[in-house]
Amino acid sequence: MPALAAARRRLWAWRGRTRFSERHPVVSAIASFVVVAVVATVLVVGTLYLFHKIRQQEI
Repeated sequence: MPALAAARRRLWAWRGRTRFSERHPVVSAIASFVVVAVVATVLVVGTLYLFHKIRQQEI
């Protein structure tokens, strides 16, 4: 059981550490906003591109 106890201690030590988002909430919020903005922009541009292709009867 020593291996199991060591694994349990490693898990507790890992869970005890704070997350990056808890240590740097502003950086985490800005990064999340940027990711969401980029994904939304790609989706909107892709949709507009498809609508344009449909209107030109290329699809």
